[in-house]
Amino acid sequence: MEAPVPPAIHCAEVEPVSGAPATVAASVSGAATARGTAESNPMRWVALLTCLAAAVPKLIQVTQQPELLARPRHLLWIALLLAFVAMFWAPALRPSEDCRSVRTLSWLAFHSLLALALLYTVPNGLYGVFLVIAAASVGEILPLRAAFPWIGVQTVAALPRAAATER
Repeated sequence: MEAPVPPAIHCAEVEPVSGAPATVAASVSGAATARGTAESNPMRWVALLTCLAAAVPKLIQVTQQPELLARPRHLLWIALLLAFVAMFWAPALRPSEDCRSVRTLSWLAFHSLLALALLYTVPNGLYGVFLVIAAASVGEILPLRAAFPWIGVQTVAALPRAAATER
């Protein structure tokens, strides 16, 4: 006789807190929830506007100094920014409902790597916001016991750049 298979952990399951429902809307990750689709979720708009606010100074600088586009790292940064926003926003690129799926974990890993790449490619103190957005996605998709170590590793990976930016 085979051992019973434990029920799958659903990404949005949490313990109810003070009367809250047992599921949490994946507001930053973009999963469709009882609150509506990702496009109608205010937190996704806030995250998108935050990305824009962090990117605008660099985009203005590049338009005012087109010679910067001759440097590969500035072109790379723009490509990374577009990929980060596209992954975050495009429905086809969002993770699935199952937090254990390879697709979901790959999405989270790639999104975190894009955030780190944005931080390392062109130094700027504002670009830590991309890590915050990636961490919010991790925190809403994975159970907390997996999200905290993930966010910790992501933060440690950003420390060398943060130290270099302060100098």
